[in-house]
Amino acid sequence: MKKNTGIQNAFKAGVWYSISAIAAKSISIITTPIFTRMMTTSDYGLAATFSSWYSIFLIICTANLSYSHSRGKIDFQNNFVKYVGATHTLSYLITGIFSAIALVFISPVSKALDMNPLLMVLLLLYLFAGGTVNLAQSENRYQYDYKKNIFITLFTTVGTVAFTFLFLIFIKENRYYAKILGFVVPAILLAGWIFISELQKKAFCINFEYWKYGLRISLPLVFHTISLNILTQSDRIIINKFCGNDAAGVYSLIYQYAMLVNIILNAINESWNPWFHDTYHEKKYNSINTNIMPLNAFVAYVCIGCITVGPEAILILGGEQYLSGKNCIAPIVLGLMAQFLFSHYIILEVHHKETQYTSFGTIVAASINLVLNIIFVPIFGFTAAAYTTLIAYLVLYLIHLFITKKMLKINLYQDFKLFMWFIIVGVYAGVSNMLYSSIIPRYLLLIFVTIIFALIFKKDILSKLRRNNV
Repeated sequence: MKKNTGIQNAFKAGVWYSISAIAAKSISIITTPIFTRMMTTSDYGLAATFSSWYSIFLIICTANLSYSHSRGKIDFQNNFVKYVGATHTLSYLITGIFSAIALVFISPVSKALDMNPLLMVLLLLYLFAGGTVNLAQSENRYQYDYKKNIFITLFTTVGTVAFTFLFLIFIKENRYYAKILGFVVPAILLAGWIFISELQKKAFCINFEYWKYGLRISLPLVFHTISLNILTQSDRIIINKFCGNDAAGVYSLIYQYAMLVNIILNAINESWNPWFHDTYHEKKYNSINTNIMPLNAFVAYVCIGCITVGPEAILILGGEQYLSGKNCIAPIVLGLMAQFLFSHYIILEVHHKETQYTSFGTIVAASINLVLNIIFVPIFGFTAAAYTTLIAYLVLYLIHLFITKKMLKINLYQDFKLFMWFIIVGVYAGVSNMLYSSIIPRYLLLIFVTIIFALIFKKDILSKLRRNNV
């Protein structure tokens, strides 16, 4: 009964995470054209730069401590709330030191980041608030409290849109402030609510044992996360340099479309990871292997669907001028599939607290991607960047496979069966690409594959639906 309840909770969480993530992304996509018309390109660019710096510095200010929550829930089972409180406290301490240095040297720091001092202050406030929200979401995830995380996701999205519109009404010059305040204000409101909640639980504490434990797991992953950001961002920078703004714009839209798949994959991971850690700790390895196959089948089907409808989706999102990038869809989606597959191995590294190897793989993959982009993008154009990214993710997959099997001596999965899903999506992508000019055969192929999937996984689908209705 306990095992069924666990996987049922994970399934429910996955469904609702996916729905909320898609809803949030839909709101963002719908409102983006409105904001771009209310702001100058310069204003929009400054807001995007602010957001990019926030993403990078948040990794440093939180020291990726949320990664340690998965194992901390097991090792500090009776004191998990205190452990999370200690990670909050350490995050505040790191952010405080970072802020103090930034404020003392605010003039050169502002110049280096290409932001004025007021934006620097807003960035520091955003880092305090964002770190609080990030760690709270992680706690909710591992407590299976998905309702709170859905609330946070939707509040952040709706709040950002609402406050941005509100500030755009009153701010007539330098309208990038409106967009940035639209990020910052909802985060501060959420952080205030979370802070009060943590105070009421008396969670905040200074505990060197907890800090040492958390940093041992999470600190090596700082380089992993930053390198992963470089891996995903370097394509557009190099395309812009060698192929121009238009090519970078086409590639960015294609990548934005493919990232809709990533939203679903992240939602699946958010629900799968807590269940995996609990089940793996209880040594229920058969249960993991039983459930991982339909999970990967579902991910493969999502990728297949994204590849199939790609040309029509691009036509709707951007128009005919963006269809030149349709051949980038399949390799980008396959790269995301490879990323999902190697996450199965990273989770083992985190569980065994052996994250010192994780960053090495990501740094190698990011370097390979960068070098291949510099070599092939000038020769073959922006489409080459999609394939170099796919190669980098496959290298990353092989590195993590090597780490878990050869270095950590862990043989949990049926590795070939897992990788078969990548091969299936790859073969489908090849066939679908040949049919990109013929819409009817392409959609008939999707219907045929849907029937095959439904027949193979009929029992799993019905079982999950019954549990969800109980």
